[in-house]
Amino acid sequence: YVMNITDILLQGIKFRNVKELNISYDDIKKVVSKFRKRIGFDYHCDIEKFIKNKFNCNINMVNESESDIEVLIGKNLFEINILKFKFERNRRIQIARDLGYYILHYLLQNETDIIITKSKFNIHAYNEANCFGLELLMPEKQFKKFCIDNNNNLIEITNEFNITSETAVSRMKFLNII
Repeated sequence: YVMNITDILLQGIKFRNVKELNISYDDIKKVVSKFRKRIGFDYHCDIEKFIKNKFNCNINMVNESESDIEVLIGKNLFEINILKFKFERNRRIQIARDLGYYILHYLLQNETDIIITKSKFNIHAYNEANCFGLELLMPEKQFKKFCIDNNNNLIEITNEFNITSETAVSRMKFLNII
């Protein structure tokens, strides 16, 4: 069962859109590093199983017409809606980003309940959560070393980190590898 906006309003839960933290990439890297060490996350792991087990997160596979909601976060609530047609590598990226919302914008700020929709979101907060997710799935140090050791071979990189080629190229550009 996928909650829709009407269900949420009927329950009297007041969700708000997320605000940006205005933190640097280096600070996000530090948070990810601490998170990885503290919780025992390895980028090779099955992030869907990990987030379900460690965070009691519900992951719903939905049709585009079913819900505009991507993430719901609140007390005893962490729910992610993923479009059914998304490939595994795209799902990994979305789940890592949504975990970024949870860690950066909910836990670290002791925020009230959060809703992220596909049609209305704060681009700065999205970028922060996305940086968290990309650093989680492709830690800078390991990613750079792997790229160098494998002559920037895109197939090797996408297979090692279980990501899309678009994500790998974007990360390589961001880290000034290419």
